[in-house]
Amino acid sequence: MNWLPEKRWKQIPHFELKDILGNFDLDDQGNFIIIKSETKTGLLEDREGRWVNVKGYLLDRLGNVITKDGVLIFYANELDPFGEIP
Repeated sequence: MNWLPEKRWKQIPHFELKDILGNFDLDDQGNFIIIKSETKTGLLEDREGRWVNVKGYLLDRLGNVITKDGVLIFYANELDPFGEIP
């Protein structure tokens, strides 16, 4: 779904889905196994210890979706209530 204004879409750097997804093992049904951290106050992590949301998107310390290289793609307030990107 596209709920961002056209002006904002033009500001978003080009990215591939693989650029913003964490690194996960898969369960028997092919779902990501997301780890709840014991050392970082219960935040969700991928296999490499990077912060992710419930959808598996990489996050910075403010909850913004970033690439594996740390490039900001979506602000936290641009995600839907379930953590999905526009």
